[in-house]
Amino acid sequence: MCSKKILSFGMILVAFGPTALTRAYDADGDGVDDHYDVCCDTPQGAAVDTQGRPIGDLDRDCDVDLLDYAMLQAAFTGDLPACQVCATGNDCAGDEYCAKLLGACQDDGTCNPRPNDCLDMPAPVCGCDGITYTNACFAALAGVSVGHEGSCLPPGCQANAECDAADFCAKAVGNCDGFGQCVTRPLVCVPGWDPVCGCDGITYLTPCYAAQAGASVDNEGPCLPDSCQANKDCGGWGYCAKAIGDCEGTGQCQTPPIICMPDWDPVCACDGVTYDNPCLAAHAGESIDYAGECIPAGCQSSADCNESEYCAKEVGDCDGTGHCEPRPGGCIPSGETVCGCDGETYEDVCYAALAGVSVAHDGPCPG
Repeated sequence: MCSKKILSFGMILVAFGPTALTRAYDADGDGVDDHYDVCCDTPQGAAVDTQGRPIGDLDRDCDVDLLDYAMLQAAFTGDLPACQVCATGNDCAGDEYCAKLLGACQDDGTCNPRPNDCLDMPAPVCGCDGITYTNACFAALAGVSVGHEGSCLPPGCQANAECDAADFCAKAVGNCDGFGQCVTRPLVCVPGWDPVCGCDGITYLTPCYAAQAGASVDNEGPCLPDSCQANKDCGGWGYCAKAIGDCEGTGQCQTPPIICMPDWDPVCACDGVTYDNPCLAAHAGESIDYAGECIPAGCQSSADCNESEYCAKEVGDCDGTGHCEPRPGGCIPSGETVCGCDGETYEDVCYAALAGVSVAHDGPCPG
């Protein structure tokens, strides 16, 4: 299985139009050019996102398997074939080049076929060899990966004001205060959902939209406040995750998980509901009160419970403390009569619970 490294700065997707140019260096034919593609040798027909990652690849290993969709494996691709990792073109065959992700000139790449020809369409890129090429296809034809889009410019910008009007100062993810390079802003972005938090504190739908606005990426995922008291403080992007048992305390906004495994590791959440595992609680936007199933709250009478519940007590303990439990939806007569704590005789325990009454003793009430 092969997975390329994550881009060192936001993926900037420029739409060249439906021409042979944009496909000439798409070695695996998944519709994502090599210098944007984080997954090599994607199976034919597999749906991918703008990074070339199979849709549903939640654990980011370039395939969709049991770790991603549990029992739905049959609907997806399975493992991807291995790719030959390379450091330079010398590690590849004569008709291949060492394709690296955009801007990852010093990282390892994978051996991909060189294009046979390219359209002479101006869309200049700066190759990892410091040479400006007409477009990325010509760079691949020369066996060179792309350092950045646009002509080769000296590095060292810290703000957009240092670049041309059509460019912005693109920096590595998380390096908002560092140095970057002047890169051409994309004219068109493919609509998608891969939210990132820009260095300007604004959440963008994809890295391309951030680049279009001239913003580098601070972190993957939406912008979230550092602290919160409730989910409403997280702006609708996440939930307020708190330490276990600190339901009334201060938490941090986090993005809830999309998919959870069906494990049985019950927890009682701060909303008083038992969830099968911590992931499902987070998926529902709830922090954890304590491990294990929720213990029903104590009650003295059914008035202490919800309308659909009653105060269930131990047999004979009519004056003691019970727990709120749901009333049955219906009963089948068993003939085992009981005396309720209200002094009434019921056909059996179920009918007493249906009336919201605990049991004083088995058998009918005296008289």
